[in-house]
Amino acid sequence: MKFNRAYSAHALCSPTRASILTGQYPARLRITAPRAHYPAEVLEVEMPKFARPSEKVVPAPTKTRLSTDYHTLGKSLKDAGYATGFFGKWHLGRAPYEPKNFGFDTVAGGGPFPGPPRYFSPYNMGDSLPDGPPGEHIDDRMASESVKFLEANRDRPFFLNLWTWGVHSPFQAKREDIDIFTPKVDPKNPQRSPVYAAMVKNLDDNVGKIIETLDRLNLTDNTLFVFTSDNGGNMFDRLDGTTPTSNAPLRNGKGSIWDGGNRVPLVVAWPGKIKAKSETQALVSSIDFYPTLLQITGAKHKAGQVIDGVDMTPVLRGTGQIQRAAIFNDFLHDNPRTQSPPASSVIAGDWKLIRFYADNDDKSDRFELYNLAQDIGETRNLASQNAEKVRELNALIGAHLKETNALVPFANPRYLPGVSEIDGWKARGDASIRQHAEGLEMVSSGDDPAIFVDDVPAATGPLKVEFRMKSSIAGDGYIFWGTRQDPKFVAARRQIFKPRRNDGWQNYSIEMPLAQSINNLRIDPGTATGTAIFEWIRVVDGAGKTVKEWNFGGEGE
Repeated sequence: MKFNRAYSAHALCSPTRASILTGQYPARLRITAPRAHYPAEVLEVEMPKFARPSEKVVPAPTKTRLSTDYHTLGKSLKDAGYATGFFGKWHLGRAPYEPKNFGFDTVAGGGPFPGPPRYFSPYNMGDSLPDGPPGEHIDDRMASESVKFLEANRDRPFFLNLWTWGVHSPFQAKREDIDIFTPKVDPKNPQRSPVYAAMVKNLDDNVGKIIETLDRLNLTDNTLFVFTSDNGGNMFDRLDGTTPTSNAPLRNGKGSIWDGGNRVPLVVAWPGKIKAKSETQALVSSIDFYPTLLQITGAKHKAGQVIDGVDMTPVLRGTGQIQRAAIFNDFLHDNPRTQSPPASSVIAGDWKLIRFYADNDDKSDRFELYNLAQDIGETRNLASQNAEKVRELNALIGAHLKETNALVPFANPRYLPGVSEIDGWKARGDASIRQHAEGLEMVSSGDDPAIFVDDVPAATGPLKVEFRMKSSIAGDGYIFWGTRQDPKFVAARRQIFKPRRNDGWQNYSIEMPLAQSINNLRIDPGTATGTAIFEWIRVVDGAGKTVKEWNFGGEGE
């Protein structure tokens, strides 16, 4: 059965998931768990009083670890006599927040990694996953471990949770698979990355290995299979000169509150119970897997446990509908890369309302209202035309936040208004930017000011970044850069420079010894409060040719 209205309960990381439950109860399945994006092991959080001056809103902090006291699907099925196996990406922390402490007896992979350090062995994942033979693909390894688990537990009920690493960054694929798709690139197609296509092929091949194993072991007819994803495709990184993928006609993608970030594929196969090739418009969410699988298997949840999802079995069996009034999604922190500020949304029937917290100029909440049946791409905001529907759905969001005791973002009392972007450059950390008569003015109100730009034209190093700046900010300066393969700003791609404070205009030239193609650039002009003005910035290649230049004003050199 294909679900045409399936939503993830969150919008963070994005590998694809497949899970299996089998045995005396005909079920095999996969659950999406919350993701942790910060290194600190935070179990209890509260709202801070203010945020950095560059942020309009005080975002809700993230609870980065799932307490081992929670009674999860793995624990429920283990208690019901199922063999439980977890393979692939976990991203819920190191010990004690490991799969084995959430009900999984057999584990390969796991660990705190948002994506694999490398797709090919050596993986550099420590105890989480011992290296395989040189060049082994990590998802091939996960599929092989899954096959071993199936073979070892063929005579008893089992729950196989396979969370593949692909198609997450870093974007890497087998050369022979890339070569298949390179000749097929259509420059007019938004999905035109041969590397990403090769990663999807590898995912498909490994799901096929699981299906073939079930057939070989004569387990298919007694198995329920669920294939889904934890969020939409990545639309903010760069790969092969474009975004890794496209979610069209859905808006935006991973890391956003719009449907491109939350609406996901969902396919469920259950021989003899679900009609083959059937489709449904039932509105479902990943939080529904837990009660659904407990119903199917007869496993029990913990007494007094709060269950957020609803049972999908009436839709799966074709005997009824899901009893649900609405689906909520909370993305309560800021994500500049997807231009998605802190927000909550509700989908009820054909209508979707998004509440952007304190996003108007007067610090009030801003609303976007869409009729998804008529506008699946969320292109026509009907909020101003349908105030009554906004009030109705906003009341649902308010009740949801109260019921869940959610932390609610609010206007940042330390916000320094400024322009959000100047010729592609944006403020970061303790910085705000404005257009000054002499150039791009950056005001620092703390010890971590920076400006950055995405989409630097592709060029392979060695490169130089050159700029003309005058600054009153004390401390060392830093240059960071990201690559097409890994756009994150990390210490391994950093160069230090010594700004001349309060000494008028100065020209700077800093080497960037990168081996891969540049993607984005960041400049930290110091580590204190003060002001820096940039007259121009340019990236220059080894032959002295300008790759990209930004002129912000002033009288030139």
